[in-house]
Amino acid sequence: MTPSRKPLALFLTILLALSTVALSSSTNAEETSARVTNNEEIVVSVNDIYYDRGGDITFTVTSTNLDPATEYAIDWALCNWRNGYSCYSPYTISGTYGTIDIGSGNIITVSTITFTDPGLSYDYLDANGNWAYHEGIGNNSLTFKAELNVQGVPLDTNVSEPFVLGGEMRDNSRILQISNILKTMDVVFEGDIYMDHQNEYVLDYTLTCELFESGATSPVDSVSRVYNVSGSSSGFSDSVFWDYTTTPHTQHKLTPTASSGDHYVQCTYARDVDNGIVGTVTSNVFQVIDADTTGNEELAFQAMSSLYYPRTDGTSSSTISFVVDVENLYTGTEYTIDWALCNWRNGYSCYSTYTTTGTSGSATFTATSSGTHSETFTFTDPGLSYDYLDANGNWAY
Repeated sequence: MTPSRKPLALFLTILLALSTVALSSSTNAEETSARVTNNEEIVVSVNDIYYDRGGDITFTVTSTNLDPATEYAIDWALCNWRNGYSCYSPYTISGTYGTIDIGSGNIITVSTITFTDPGLSYDYLDANGNWAYHEGIGNNSLTFKAELNVQGVPLDTNVSEPFVLGGEMRDNSRILQISNILKTMDVVFEGDIYMDHQNEYVLDYTLTCELFESGATSPVDSVSRVYNVSGSSSGFSDSVFWDYTTTPHTQHKLTPTASSGDHYVQCTYARDVDNGIVGTVTSNVFQVIDADTTGNEELAFQAMSSLYYPRTDGTSSSTISFVVDVENLYTGTEYTIDWALCNWRNGYSCYSTYTTTGTSGSATFTATSSGTHSETFTFTDPGLSYDYLDANGNWAY
C-alpha cells in the first residue's frame, strides 16, 4: 500500500512559507541597518569674516573617519553667533537650512554648500494692493552649523567660525552738543554709535573723529580708536582717546589752529576688514572765541541768607536772592555767568533743561580788574504746578 503524500506536501508548503518570511525579514533588517566607525567627525569652514548683503556665501563641510559602506547625510543651518544658538532651521525662512546626501564609498569627503542671502525682511504691497510680508534675516554676527547623520541618527556636530553679514550705522547715532570754546582750549566731545547688528567680537571698527573749520575741506586735527565690542552700540568721548605708546600715557586732543571762527567735529565709523564706511555723524557748529583769560578763573556762591524759603501762594510771591563771586579775571574780557535752579542731588537735574519760566538766567559783565567781581541774582518762585480750567473752559497746565 502506497503511503499518502498529502502530509508531506503540506509540510513542504509550510516550510517554504516560513523561509520566505525569514528571507523578507532579513532583507528589511539589512535595509534599515548601517555600520558606523563611531569616530566620524566634521569641520565647517567659511572663507571670510564679513560678507555684503545680497550675495552668496559658500562654506565647506569636511567629513572624516567615514565607513565607505555607509551612506551619510549632512543637515545644515544658518545660526546667530552666540555659541551656535538660535539657528534658523526651526523657522520657515527659505534657504537658511538644508540637507545634502554625501552618499557612500568615501573615508573622507569635502562638501561645498552655497547659501543665498534672502535679504532683509520687509512689508510690501502685492499685485492686489494687499500688504504682504517678505521673510528675511537681519544684519548680524552669524555662523553655519552642520550635523553629520545616518538615517536621521546624529553622529557629529560642528559650527563654522563666526562672520558678520551686512551691518550699518543707525540714524540715532550722534555727537552730543559741543559748547563754544576759547582759543586756548581743546575740543571736548562725546557721543554714541548705534549699529543695526550685534558684533560679537568678530569685526574691528575704527572711529575717526576730525575737527574742521567751517567751509574747509581738510581737517585741522583728528583722532582715531579701534572698537571690537559685543552689542549693537559704542559710546565714545574725549576721555577714551589715549596714546598708549607713550609713558606716561597721554591723551589725544582735537586742537583748533584758528584763534576764532565756526568749527565742527565729524566722526566716521569704518569696518577695518575692507575699509567700508558704515556711517558718519557730524556735530553742531560751535565757535572758537578769541578772548583772553587767566586760566585761573574761579566761581563761588556766597552763603544763602536762609536754609528755608516760603512758597509763592495766591496772595504773595516769594523771591530768593543769591550772590555769585568770581575772581582771577582777565581785565577787559567780557564774561557771562549762567545760573539755574536744581534739585539738590549733587547739583543734578537742573531746571535749565526744562521750560519753566524764571528757573534759569544769566548776567554778562566786563572785568575791570583781576580782583573779585560779584553778581546778585533774584529767583522768583513760580509756585506749584497744577491743572486748571481756562477762560474758555479748556484744561490748561
